[in-house]
Amino acid sequence: MPLFIEKHSPEFRGNDAWLMAIYLLKIFPIRSLMLIFLLLPFASCSSLPGVSTRAISQVQEVKPRIVFLMMRMSRDILSGSNSLELVQKTIKDGELKKQKSSEVHFGEYLSIEVLEEGTPPHTFSIDHPLVKHVEYEQNKELVAKEIGLDKSEFFVRFQVHKAAATVNIYENTGNSARKKLLSIPL
Repeated sequence: MPLFIEKHSPEFRGNDAWLMAIYLLKIFPIRSLMLIFLLLPFASCSSLPGVSTRAISQVQEVKPRIVFLMMRMSRDILSGSNSLELVQKTIKDGELKKQKSSEVHFGEYLSIEVLEEGTPPHTFSIDHPLVKHVEYEQNKELVAKEIGLDKSEFFVRFQVHKAAATVNIYENTGNSARKKLLSIPL
């Protein structure tokens, strides 16, 4: 029996795909065809030299993104505690330029902790939004003063590399331990 059906052979009855499939099933056993179709997807992924299927999925996941968080912080006058709310969250593809890290180590400030799956947490600090440092001239001398606000809006931007990430925001004051204000899933 020939491997291919010729146009003038008795098995050829026009361009019927079903007859061609039946003829191929006569030539190749069904189990062999099933094994070929089952192994075909694995053979195509492993045919790339030095690249595993896990590495291919990680390449798709590691697309750098920039996260912009617009937040509002307010002080409750009766209890004296501060609250933080998310106003807007925007995530765009892209990469931030390298910036100098300016860590705040004293006074009041907010700590932002970015938790990404499979990586250690990235933490950075910003000045407390409800405490403003102002300098002004009085009697030909430069005077510095801190002003406490009741409400303030501010934004934070940072880089993430993984699809699943969480942002925790803590308040650090000079006289007490840090307090968790907000947790935001990205």
